[in-house]
Amino acid sequence: MQLTFGPHKESAADVALRRVYDAFSIEYVLRPRAGAPAGPTQNTGHGSLTSALLGAVLNPAAGASQGMPCLTPRGFSDLCQINALSDPPKSWAEFNRILQHYRLPIWQQRGDVPREMLPAVAAPHMLSRIANVQASQLQASHAAVQATYQASLLRAKGQRAALDLIGPPTEYEYRYRDDRI
Repeated sequence: MQLTFGPHKESAADVALRRVYDAFSIEYVLRPRAGAPAGPTQNTGHGSLTSALLGAVLNPAAGASQGMPCLTPRGFSDLCQINALSDPPKSWAEFNRILQHYRLPIWQQRGDVPREMLPAVAAPHMLSRIANVQASQLQASHAAVQATYQASLLRAKGQRAALDLIGPPTEYEYRYRDDRI
């Protein structure tokens, strides 16, 4: 029996992108990723119950990504708005590159997007919104790290208590002798 554990390589990126979209309230839908395994897979039919149990224990992140986040038209518009208001010069260049790359009919008729179509400088309210989202995400990350630390301490105490129930507590004390004395 040979098992493959762990999420597909794009799973972490899908989860991170979903968190960014959620933080900025950008509309998206989840689509299944083509060719990605759903979870642990096995090559033979032997020990399927054991494999399922091992998969659940060894691969807790198998269901972390429920799919690839894909922008809806409204979400795409929101993302473009955030980009345009936070960094107008960069967004202007990106808009023109997109129009040129895809040779959209409007670009062929009218040419590049005029620079005056976007604000001259970044909008302060958008910069403060980005700073607030970054601060809240940093705070959430610190809370997640602290929760993981506390869970590991609790798990270690539980394992120690279980071992104490099985038999007498075993404590090791190390003494180092110096034979030269």
